[in-house]
Amino acid sequence: MFRARARRRTVVKPIEAPFPTATASAGGEYVYAAKPFLDAAEGLVQIFDVLGPSAFMVIKNDFQENIRYLRRFIVDNPTASLQTLSADRRSTKQLLALLRGLAFLCDALQRFVKNDDAELATEFTAAYTKHLQKYQGLMGMRLYLAAIGVSPARPVFMTALDGLHPDGSALELFRARLDELEEILRNLKLDSYKDKFQYSDTDS
Repeated sequence: MFRARARRRTVVKPIEAPFPTATASAGGEYVYAAKPFLDAAEGLVQIFDVLGPSAFMVIKNDFQENIRYLRRFIVDNPTASLQTLSADRRSTKQLLALLRGLAFLCDALQRFVKNDDAELATEFTAAYTKHLQKYQGLMGMRLYLAAIGVSPARPVFMTALDGLHPDGSALELFRARLDELEEILRNLKLDSYKDKFQYSDTDS
């Protein structure tokens, strides 16, 4: 059994922690360190507080629960990789759920920041249909779509985003985190990543 307590750590600030770069394994597979990945994921997930802390609480909690679980798992193995987590029965389901959720978040926000006419509600709806809908039950779908339906208008969100970093670096950091995450998801080939999980049947 892994320990239920986590060591004291520095609180991750919104969108500041970068996602890790890959190292190549002997088989040519992209390998990513788990701890910096979870740090960056936690920082990016705090964007839900900008979107609306009350409306998006359910969605944010989904992400945070998976991140907390995976952090507990690596307490005794701080050098673990995402591949290490994917090969263990205890962490397979949570890692796969987190990766799918991040694919949803990254897809929606990338399209939003790259298109000046895009609105969050539209992009989140499209990304939800693509990445999450087939994995959630009716209740989960209703909760997600209810939150998405009250997404702030573009000007409201951009103003709140700018407020995260008064020095004017917020949008630049935001774009950087999304680009880093997009590259990781692309390298992991998330659509087929479940096939690489030794215990992927636990997610069915």
